[in-house]
Amino acid sequence: MHRWVSQIASQIVSKRPLRQRRKQSKRTVEVTPTQRRTYTLLFEAMREHVFIYIRPVTSKKSYQSVILDLNPHEQYILIDELFPSEGFQLVMNDQLEVSIGKKGNVMTFMTELQMAGEYAGTPFYKLALPELVEQQQRRRSYRIEMDQDRYSYAQWGGAGGRQCRAKLMDLSSGGVRMEVLEGGETVIPGMILPSVMLYIGSDLKVSCDVEVKYIAEHEGDRALIGGEIIATEANGQALQRYLQKMQRVNRRRQLAAQ
Repeated sequence: MHRWVSQIASQIVSKRPLRQRRKQSKRTVEVTPTQRRTYTLLFEAMREHVFIYIRPVTSKKSYQSVILDLNPHEQYILIDELFPSEGFQLVMNDQLEVSIGKKGNVMTFMTELQMAGEYAGTPFYKLALPELVEQQQRRRSYRIEMDQDRYSYAQWGGAGGRQCRAKLMDLSSGGVRMEVLEGGETVIPGMILPSVMLYIGSDLKVSCDVEVKYIAEHEGDRALIGGEIIATEANGQALQRYLQKMQRVNRRRQLAAQ
């Protein structure tokens, strides 16, 4: 652990107006059971120097880092410099997906970049502290990136009877990422899109609901939606069978290329 972590944390707090700092110092912070569980999981990851993986929602590339400091009162996480340091540059308010592999489980949460700085020549990043960390096996499920030459899309009914349409970017048994092509102006994080029809190439058609987890700006100012798939048991099994088939196909291709 870097010795300058506490100095960075104090600098972050000291940049706030004195009046605001005094007001907050008198405020009693109530912690819900969900928040307490989140803080415990993140404190353990920080104490054990577990690697975390950070992916901007508009990118397929992930970066590696570690947690330097966690402040529930000020609601931030401080992380070390990113590796590799080249490539995609994080900017303020970037929406980020964070994954932490720990003791056979995968913890994930969504956050955003609040601050990027440097101390003694070493970069650091301040992220918003999430209220909920999902600890599950779902992220281990096979995820496929939809082929660019195979037009797979999602369709659902929007406000006022308007048809909404989005291009599928990637897909797993538990989640979907899609680029909105039309009719997604009223979609907001937390809402559930009912009766979404997923057209997966010419191979599969699945009906489900999608709970919107995040929305980010994509190429050409189009919205990129990430969501959790809520399907009936039959539809969920059909999707899982398709993903398993694609996993076998890709493994054969990899073996043939060796």
